[in-house]
Amino acid sequence: MTDYDDMQRATRREWAVAKFVVIGGLIIASAVAGYLGWQHYKEVAAEQLIASPQYQEQQFQKARQENQIRVAGQLVCAMQLAQAKQLGIVPKYAQVISKMPYVTKTRGEYSCDVASQVSRYRITADLVCRQIVNPKCTKVVSVQMDDGTVLYKAK
Repeated sequence: MTDYDDMQRATRREWAVAKFVVIGGLIIASAVAGYLGWQHYKEVAAEQLIASPQYQEQQFQKARQENQIRVAGQLVCAMQLAQAKQLGIVPKYAQVISKMPYVTKTRGEYSCDVASQVSRYRITADLVCRQIVNPKCTKVVSVQMDDGTVLYKAK
């Protein structure tokens, strides 16, 4: 073999390595560009979704529904407290401290936390009808102090 043959083989190897590096670089660059393009597409699609009137209407309806649920829950607790005050179980100056009523194990019964300056109470009441604003729809089942002492238990 001559030096010429050795040089030719070395040149072929260098060209093969150069092709491999260039083609591999192009593949990696294409993958990175595709990934970045996909991320930009997702951001633009999300912005368009948020800006769409349908999405805004859905968000408004959802917020309105959540507000109605919160108000109804607070009303249930207020009715429980009013009835417990009327029965003379809790002091007249007691106030509701729970934001929403707690669901109990018994269907249709809900509990709310109430506090006075002296102690805390948990009032459990049964909703006997669907008209929350009607005081007759709430029937106090039990009143407990925070230490577990039962002050009232319905028959």
